Amino acid sequence: MNSYFGITYEIVDPVTQKTEFIVSDRLIAKIQYEKGYTVYERHTTVTQHTVFKRTITNSILLWSDNPEIEEDYNED
Repeated sequence: MNSYFGITYEIVDPVTQKTEFIVSDRLIAKIQYEKGYTVYERHTTVTQHTVFKRTITNSILLWSDNPEIEEDYNED
């Protein structure tokens, strides 16, 4: 059984609500967030159980001024 885990950041224009781009670099996402863009953080886990069975799990987090978001990353 093989597993893959990845994080991507979707940068959205707050006025038009259209996706500007998707990036895997957290620093770029943070810069865009500070410029006023909306940022969605997507965690994706793909597990290949057999040749015919695969599980894909997505978790999406909207960045906000919630201090818990920064605490989670500063604990490491």
